[in-house]
Amino acid sequence: MADNITIQAEPRAAKGRGLNKLRASGKTPIVLYGKTHEATALQVDARALDSVVQASGLSQLIDMQVEGQSTLVLLREVQRHPVRHHILHVDAYALQMDEKQTLQIPIVAEGEPDSAIASDLIIMQNMDTITIETFPDRIPQSVPIDLSLLTMDNNITISDLTPIEDVDFVHDPDEVIFSLTRSAAVEEVEEAPEVAAVSEDDVEADEEPSEGDE
Repeated sequence: MADNITIQAEPRAAKGRGLNKLRASGKTPIVLYGKTHEATALQVDARALDSVVQASGLSQLIDMQVEGQSTLVLLREVQRHPVRHHILHVDAYALQMDEKQTLQIPIVAEGEPDSAIASDLIIMQNMDTITIETFPDRIPQSVPIDLSLLTMDNNITISDLTPIEDVDFVHDPDEVIFSLTRSAAVEEVEEAPEVAAVSEDDVEADEEPSEGDE
């Protein structure tokens, strides 16, 4: 697990229509809540929050500091403007170290299949993230996958993942992560119909006028 990212937050009084004025001042509203943590209205610097979201996504622990007190959180929901895409609101979940969390971890592909190097094959990635269940201090940064196992006859599935201590993969074991397929250009060439050869005698016969044309 990587070092936790830190962000400073402060109590928020603005609500309802006042949130637009808050955002215009460079702040973003946050709600901090948890299993044993009462929902609390906070605000953070918008630029700082944007940097944290880019760095952590929804899978890395964040140390949220409010008036000198530190709370370990995971971001649960990030609402963005539908056109401008800047962050409008964030929900942050206060963690308990003995409470398992379900979250999505990015996939990191390593290496490449030998068969794809030697032929016109395309690697198909069916999943970008893996859903896991684990304790907060066991959350991995990513799930590595060895593409050298991939062949036309052998997809990489959830069951092929290297086990991670105290981490459960919340998927069907047969769910496909990576597969190989032939490129469309190759398939078109292979499936193109054969054109019958035309002899010179056939051409000459076609060119001779019929009696009605004379």
